[in-house]
Amino acid sequence: MTEPSPAAASLVPEARLATMHDGRRIAVREAGSGVPVVLLHGFPLDHSMWDGQWGLVAPGGQLDGVARLIVPDLAGFGGSDGPTSSSIAAMADEVVAILDAIECREPVVACGLSMGGYVVQHLAVRHPARLRGLVLVDTKLEADTPAARAGRVDLSERVGRLGAGIAAEAMVPRLLARGAGTDRRVIETRLRDTIKQTAVATIQTALE
Repeated sequence: MTEPSPAAASLVPEARLATMHDGRRIAVREAGSGVPVVLLHGFPLDHSMWDGQWGLVAPGGQLDGVARLIVPDLAGFGGSDGPTSSSIAAMADEVVAILDAIECREPVVACGLSMGGYVVQHLAVRHPARLRGLVLVDTKLEADTPAARAGRVDLSERVGRLGAGIAAEAMVPRLLARGAGTDRRVIETRLRDTIKQTAVATIQTALE
């Protein structure tokens, strides 16, 4: 994740609300034309982690006329209604429902980071006909170890007692590499603000 320049930030499209079968409204941003490319955010973030990519499909961008970027906030995150889906498999089904709601019927390239990568893998298993390609970024295939599972349970308990800020303090140091650049502090602040705005119930459900 990089901090977009003011010019790049101005390219971020307004969200449209896609209504799910259960009435939840999901915030989706899209721009460009061509092959649909879905970008799925990590935990516990939202669409804004992809803000630096919109310039690719802007006029004169590298993917101008080549790709249509589709960037949702998964349920409960960012501008989307909760509750969040209770499993990664359900999140994958939710992505298909989002695509149907915005009338994107053709197969997509799905790209997911971390938790988003888990969702992409379930998409490939549950809805292979909806994919033309996948990109897995900083994610994994195997299940969590018992130690990792215990860590998630502990973090969920602390978030329940102390609020979303605890998740921000636990996660932000793990989200940026040492060579994150001169704007590291700006990015850290932005990440903390995003996480703190996430509902406690959403964070806890995603940690289950």
